[in-house]
Amino acid sequence: MLLASLLAIASWPAFGQVSPRDYAIANVGYSFNEDENTFFLEVTVSNNGGDAVAPTTIQVISLDPSRDNEVLAEQEMAALAADGQLPITIEFDMTDFDPGSVQPLSIRVGIDQYELNGSSIAANNIQNISVPIPEYVIPAAPLSETLFVQHDDGTFTILGNRLTSDELVFEVVAVVGGLVMLWLLSIILRLIFRRPPRMERWDPPYGHVPPLDPNSQEGRRYQWQNYALNGGFYIPPQEGAYHAIKLLLGEDGHSLSNWSFDGLRLNQYDQYGMVGSTNTVMNRGLVKKLNRVIHRKETLTPEQLDKRLRPIARDMMRQLRKNISKKTFFLPIELDMRFVGQHGDIKILFELYQLRQGGWHRLDQWEPEMQVIGQDIHESYRYTIHGRVSGEKPRDFYKRLENDLLTLLRETINNPIMAQREQPKPLPIRESAPDTLSGLPPVTDQHTAVS
Repeated sequence: MLLASLLAIASWPAFGQVSPRDYAIANVGYSFNEDENTFFLEVTVSNNGGDAVAPTTIQVISLDPSRDNEVLAEQEMAALAADGQLPITIEFDMTDFDPGSVQPLSIRVGIDQYELNGSSIAANNIQNISVPIPEYVIPAAPLSETLFVQHDDGTFTILGNRLTSDELVFEVVAVVGGLVMLWLLSIILRLIFRRPPRMERWDPPYGHVPPLDPNSQEGRRYQWQNYALNGGFYIPPQEGAYHAIKLLLGEDGHSLSNWSFDGLRLNQYDQYGMVGSTNTVMNRGLVKKLNRVIHRKETLTPEQLDKRLRPIARDMMRQLRKNISKKTFFLPIELDMRFVGQHGDIKILFELYQLRQGGWHRLDQWEPEMQVIGQDIHESYRYTIHGRVSGEKPRDFYKRLENDLLTLLRETINNPIMAQREQPKPLPIRESAPDTLSGLPPVTDQHTAVS
């Protein structure tokens, strides 16, 4: 029994595959199709062994050192029966190779587990060939349709449409007329929906009072009100000098509480008044940003406040820069801030100071008698800034102007005088303003800079 089993095992190969497959590359050639810039490798594969039982692959590998054995093509080849042949054609794009070059290629077929690479049976599975690439020409891209062509018979072709001279004139007039109508319609729509100007002429609620005795307390206070342009000490510190300020407060006594920005304007002025060409009213977007800062100022640190105000000051500078000319470079600049509040929610406080021994001492404080017509109360702060000073480069001037605007915005929103009063311990009042915010004559009714 054991002997029969051994004989059976020994006889198995005789009943299996008599011989393994033996693929070989019988023939290799190439051809060109220069009209389409392609070439073809034509390979004939034969099987000199037994029937193949599984498909295999055929590869074309570049032997060009610059391509580092790159596989240019690879495709599957069906199993071949014994003594069978299979012609294979592989297409290549000539534009992948340099024109006029010679490309060394290696064709490999059936290199797998049946015919191992480097074995004697796989020696005829690899064949090298050199393909000379012709001097091909890349075809130019097709030209787009001609825009305008004039023919000998006097007609014209425009974008594929043939027109007579009369039809061409009619088409041109129609197009121009349509554009003019659209332009007029846009102007009409802008006039209809344009918002009214926000920096129109206005009068303070305390501006019209019956004649007062100039030697009385009420008369003297009324006269000082005309010189109170803002709520800060932006004047040169001269011993004995008087200075009036106005503070815009809420009923709770906090600076700008219940007040909102209503407009911003920058302009330059000379001895005759405002220079009209430099009148720059800021867009409503900046006003809305400032109002958002006012409403959140109690929660902002000084660094956070500056971070929000710096882009606004830079935008204001850039808008004014468009209107400054070489002739007006050195003229002083006025900043006009307009505010609005509701009657009953706000108050205006005037104060008169005198500089004594290097410090500002308050001499008087009062609220003006206001004549209220509507619910809205309008007020303004006005500041003056030096124009370009001698020896200052334009770039340095605009950078300094941005910093001056930032200082004014910061001290308008967080008034140093009110900050001192709200602190548990008194803070020193800044005795002098930056040089570029002081030393200018006040803008009064006799030297008007507001239209």
